[in-house]
Amino acid sequence: LRSGDPAGALTAFESSLTIARNLTANDPNNVKFQHDLSLNLEGIGNAKLTMSDPARALSNHEESLLIRRRVSKLDPSRKEYRYDISTSLMQIGQARLSMGNVAGALAAYEESLAISRALAAEDTGNSKWQANVASSINLIGDIKERSGDEVGARSAHEEALSISRKLAAMDAKNQDWQRDLALSLSRLGNIRERAGDLAAALAAHEEALSISRKLAAMDAK
Repeated sequence: LRSGDPAGALTAFESSLTIARNLTANDPNNVKFQHDLSLNLEGIGNAKLTMSDPARALSNHEESLLIRRRVSKLDPSRKEYRYDISTSLMQIGQARLSMGNVAGALAAYEESLAISRALAAEDTGNSKWQANVASSINLIGDIKERSGDEVGARSAHEEALSISRKLAAMDAKNQDWQRDLALSLSRLGNIRERAGDLAAALAAHEEALSISRKLAAMDAK
């Protein structure tokens, strides 16, 4: 998918899916096989969503989520499996939103956020959990903005921005975190602009632009 060839990625994932299904059928209690199966379904779902097929993407992500819930119960000590559940929920939310199911998308995002917050609280030094919290909050903020809840959207994006700032400050060379910070600033800038707070909006957009230019310079090297 990163190479920009969703059709090729879909073919590869579907080929691997057949093998993964056979392995899990022969050993249904094997956690690794179940986990691998969920990864294949996730890959297919992401490819289908990129190819504008949200209904089939949703089906794959929902099956992946069911497997991940089961895997997490088989090995509840593994926090990574709970993280996988939160990721599936975000993907389900994206597919539902693409199909116009705003309420269903919000429910998925909120469950994802609850899991992410719990993981972050259990391990405050884990930047991966923190980044997932910010991602979930931003998605919820986007829905609130889309629904006309400007106050709720602003509150969500401000919280996400606070987390993104901390992560970006931890590692100035982490392009994903810097990009997340720029996106959070842009979101908040748009909300401030609509609220008539033009000075604050301009400051947010200018900071986002500065970060984007730095990222472009990093990519050019």
